[in-house]
Amino acid sequence: MVTPNQPGFKYLYFFKEEFQADMSEILREGPTVRRVVEIITQNIDFYPNILAEYKIKSIRFDQIQSFDLEIPDENDWEPIYLKLNEKDPCLLFKNKIVNSLYDEYDINENFIKKYIRDDKDKDIMVSKEDVEKLISCKFRDKRNIGFNDIERTAVTSYYYGVQGVVVTNLDYSPKAKKYASKYNIILSHSSNLKRRLNHFIQKELDEKEFNILYDFLKE
Repeated sequence: MVTPNQPGFKYLYFFKEEFQADMSEILREGPTVRRVVEIITQNIDFYPNILAEYKIKSIRFDQIQSFDLEIPDENDWEPIYLKLNEKDPCLLFKNKIVNSLYDEYDINENFIKKYIRDDKDKDIMVSKEDVEKLISCKFRDKRNIGFNDIERTAVTSYYYGVQGVVVTNLDYSPKAKKYASKYNIILSHSSNLKRRLNHFIQKELDEKEFNILYDFLKE
């Protein structure tokens, strides 16, 4: 197994230990600085936890030069699909939510993903008794959910014509709670998601039943 101590693989210190084996296969021995930077910058949004958090120090420069950057067309980017995607905390969190709902809800298979590449891949569409809800699974290491996450869920749920739900492992900022109220988004923690879903689904079913009865009596 390749380690960062081996000649030509010192660049692996840039990456967390659980990513190093995959990156050694992708970048091989002795990649250029440009190659390493390309892989990182083009994929950091897909794998936000890929970089090591400890400090490193460059101890050798073969040649010191200035450098330029350009922003290529995204069609020319090289996405990387790591074998350890099942260890991605965002994907693990989403799969945990999916597994917890299987026994009571119908889950739209089109929303089951192997990789988390963007926020859309964190969504699940579930239904129960013909009531659909869009669930956005937001895993966080530290930071609470912000208002921008609520806005994205509101836009997506509006597109599908359903009520949106945000579920996280932490909490929500005051501004996020304010936006959730404004956009009629349900906020939940992973520990109480099913209870919250059942409550709001039953509420919607009761409203539909009341409207049917009202229309019948009105006639």
